[in-house]
Amino acid sequence: MKVRIGLACAALALAACGGDTVDVNNVDPRGSVGGIIVDASTREPLAGVSITLLAGGRVFDPAVTAEDGSFQFEKVPGGDVILTVAALDGYNGAMIRGTLPTSAGDFPLGNATLTLGPIGVLPAAGTFRFRVLDELGAPVSSYPVGVELQLQYVDYSSGTPDGEGQIYRQLQTDADGYATVPGMPDFFALGSVPDAVLVFLPPLDANSDGVYEFPGGDAAFNMRSLDPTPDVILDASLAATLTVRASTVPQLASGGSGTPAVVQPSGDIHITFNLPIQADAVVTMSDESGLPIAVPTSALAIRDDTMRISLGSLGLDFNNEYNLTVHAVAAVGERFVIGDFAASFFTVSADTNVSVAGASRDGATQVVTVNFNEPIGLGNVGSQSVLGSPNCVVFFGFDINGANGQGDFVNELGSDSCNVAFSSNEIDPPGQPTLSGFSKRWTFTAPLQTSGTAIPGGITVHLLFDRVPSGTSVTERTDGRPVQNLTFTLP
Repeated sequence: MKVRIGLACAALALAACGGDTVDVNNVDPRGSVGGIIVDASTREPLAGVSITLLAGGRVFDPAVTAEDGSFQFEKVPGGDVILTVAALDGYNGAMIRGTLPTSAGDFPLGNATLTLGPIGVLPAAGTFRFRVLDELGAPVSSYPVGVELQLQYVDYSSGTPDGEGQIYRQLQTDADGYATVPGMPDFFALGSVPDAVLVFLPPLDANSDGVYEFPGGDAAFNMRSLDPTPDVILDASLAATLTVRASTVPQLASGGSGTPAVVQPSGDIHITFNLPIQADAVVTMSDESGLPIAVPTSALAIRDDTMRISLGSLGLDFNNEYNLTVHAVAAVGERFVIGDFAASFFTVSADTNVSVAGASRDGATQVVTVNFNEPIGLGNVGSQSVLGSPNCVVFFGFDINGANGQGDFVNELGSDSCNVAFSSNEIDPPGQPTLSGFSKRWTFTAPLQTSGTAIPGGITVHLLFDRVPSGTSVTERTDGRPVQNLTFTLP
């Protein structure tokens, strides 16, 4: 044991060794702090940037970046450090925090290093202008607002842009209600970094009568998707709800109305909210029957006001309908805003045409259930039946009235009239999105013969979808293509 310690002492050049213990001491560990400063938009190095370091209670003399954007401080005490990047002409400044290590496990470090970045500072060439209006639409002048940009600098140390910090500015609206935020970067040139801007709005007593017409609140903008002249309207409901602004599943934004979404089963669903949301959003999914489909957290990617749901790991099939629910929470200032959203979506069809996958008949009621290979529908959840002249669909290749011919009786093939309704049998599981208007399961009641007996099995049933001239009764696939005429054998 003593031999091993002696060799270790010699190798480490320790000041004190003896017996079976090792005594090491470094009461004042010091090292170096350095990095590279670049333009956040172009990643080109910036020379001549002044940087100040605070470490160990001491403010170091400023360092200036070299032509390659590099800087370095020597003999820096170990521990937490704060670097302040001065606002170079045309750029915003930044404050960066880091830690210079003092030990590696149980061993002290005598010459530790902390390398930062490359750190991208934000070009300050642009402006962001918005208008503040009262609840009647009139401009609010001389109104103080706080504006917080959710980005101060970009850290490229991981190889990808990582937005850090915030920039806060206090402004006041002009006579026309406009507030102009200076020093804004080009977010389209920065890559996937936070682009949210929060506007903090104080209470407003417009006529100084002691009653606040507006109690105060917040508004949020995303710089990559701004209206040409964004407005902030001071009313009590401002930003009181979390909404979906846009999505691959448009019905999430429209409350279930509109054109259904058709996606690849291995693709992605994108959702953009009106406010930045927290990372603990909950997504649930089920098939058309309500059977749950597990959505692991690894399938979700949340950044600011956007969510991506990766479907590839969920085992979804082609030609199917799925129910989607999203529970999200936005934190704006000190308020929490909750939103719950639900909609159905469909996966693309892998088949060229619609076909009948199977059929069954209840002998007591004569109700026939027809199962298709993919969901079809009228696109109108309020009316899911096709019935009556001229919207006849179901016809039978059989002499229903026993008159030794076909086409001379209702619902016989060749007849112009019918009294058999063809209806969607879409399932509406509790707690799931409402009916989508499309289903694989449809039903009709087979008529009795005029003798009162059931139509025999084995005859051909014709579904003549092209006979329907009424737009509200046209049966379509989920992508909008009409369903072609079909036949199947009556069970």
